[in-house]
Amino acid sequence: MIHFEKVEVEKTIKDLNLNKLARDAGSQSPPMPHSDDVRPDANELRVVEFVVEQVQKNREQAKNCLQSLDIDRDKVETDIDKNELVSLPKEVEAELENLKTAEKNSIIEAYQAERKAKRQLLRFKADHQRTAEADYPDSSILHWSLLVAAVLAESAANSYFFSKDSDLGILGGLFQAMLISALNVGLAALSGANGLRLIYHIRPFKKLMGALWLGLNGGVLVLINLLAAHYRSQLTIDIDHAAELAVKALIASPLNITVFDAWVLFGMGLMFATLAVIEGFRSDDPYPGYGKITRVYKKTLRFSDDLRRAYLDQADQIFLESFHQIKSRTEEKRVLVRRFEQLLENSKEVINDFEQSVSANEEVCNALIEHYRDQNVQVRDKNPAPAYFEEPVYFDPKKVQLKDINFSRDEKRAAEYLDSLERIGQDRERIKEILDQRRQTFADGAEGFFQELETLAEQKIKAETNS
Repeated sequence: MIHFEKVEVEKTIKDLNLNKLARDAGSQSPPMPHSDDVRPDANELRVVEFVVEQVQKNREQAKNCLQSLDIDRDKVETDIDKNELVSLPKEVEAELENLKTAEKNSIIEAYQAERKAKRQLLRFKADHQRTAEADYPDSSILHWSLLVAAVLAESAANSYFFSKDSDLGILGGLFQAMLISALNVGLAALSGANGLRLIYHIRPFKKLMGALWLGLNGGVLVLINLLAAHYRSQLTIDIDHAAELAVKALIASPLNITVFDAWVLFGMGLMFATLAVIEGFRSDDPYPGYGKITRVYKKTLRFSDDLRRAYLDQADQIFLESFHQIKSRTEEKRVLVRRFEQLLENSKEVINDFEQSVSANEEVCNALIEHYRDQNVQVRDKNPAPAYFEEPVYFDPKKVQLKDINFSRDEKRAAEYLDSLERIGQDRERIKEILDQRRQTFADGAEGFFQELETLAEQKIKAETNS
């Protein structure tokens, strides 16, 4: 885990020049230390201080390591407490409350829009005497694509007739046919979608407008197709001036068409125009505006339903995630408790290793002191060595010991964690049962919640109306 330095005897003897210090002191007159001294001399104290200095470095290293381990244990302890299963129901409640707060206004606004659209629809039905539901195609895109297909079909058919006497051949005939077909089918579809529908209106004026629209538009469609037929006839006479001659022929004698293909072209044009009128009429409900206002209401209804489903789906996702959390937190707690125990053991190992390093360095210190004293005695001549030379030296505990180290709290917490792991199976089942009950309660109360929001929406609409 951590390596504590040990003072080297031979290196220290050289670094401190211990042999010379011992001999110089012992060869003095009188020799040092004095025979009657009871305390180590300055050289011995210097040796002790040198070794103690290294021990103190080791102590700082141990303190830093212990502090780091304490921080790690605190973090693990926080994670264990944060991921306790017993807190899961409260967390779910908080998430559900946040969900309500986040979605409440959106759902109320959707209900308001739905209620307003419904009132407008009911008012429209009452004003226009509508009792049946609006009838219109499910897909407007698909419906109008049939008209596009009609344009292409008429263009393909007409191009055959125009290409017979055209210098541009099939391509030239197709281009001319597409222009005439688009105009013919487009005007017919507009007539069916608007003019014919106005005839179904309950107001006489609207009916009259619809009849006029159909009459005028019908006349225009007949003229367009007669003009196309005359143009086809003139292509056989004068290709370069066919358009000009067709207009003159139409004005002079509208029905004087002598080419059979031209009559076929005229008949096909009226047929496609009639089909376009019918498809234009069928593009929406027969009564003007009824289909549009119904679609607006159904759109708001779908939107509010989508918000309701989204709200319920999000709530259900909260419960599903909580069930997943039961399993994941159980596994995570096991890992965290093992981690907590390991960190506590690591702290104890650091202290044990440090205490062993103190003992080892104290032995080194005595070996250095003994070497010094042996060298000193060798040169003292007949002067006896002090009696304390026979005694070992000891470190001052205040200088080398770690202070305020107490693991009783952490050991108690570790025991509590281990005890909770033994009960975790029961806790899992109990929390799951609580969440299952809350999930059912939420589902049962969801309709009441939506009704409450509907009431608030109605109140807001009334307040807007009164203001």
